[in-house]
Amino acid sequence: MLIQHIYAKRILKRFQMMNCHAVTTPMEEGIWLFFDMESKPIDKLEFQSLIRSLIYYTITRPNLFFVVSCLN
Repeated sequence: MLIQHIYAKRILKRFQMMNCHAVTTPMEEGIWLFFDMESKPIDKLEFQSLIRSLIYYTITRPNLFFVVSCLN
């Protein structure tokens, strides 16, 4: 059985995101995601692992699933 809050905390710890701030809406309406040339490079495998973890977590959370699917 998946205990959601424990799994969510594991994801946050694994990807060093424990200090992120919560928001009431998962994604702004009409937002465009783009590549920032000035930021440090993202490890492709780590990013894919994060997305897979979030997809697994959001299977039971339709309000979050849409946002995660936009990142995939």
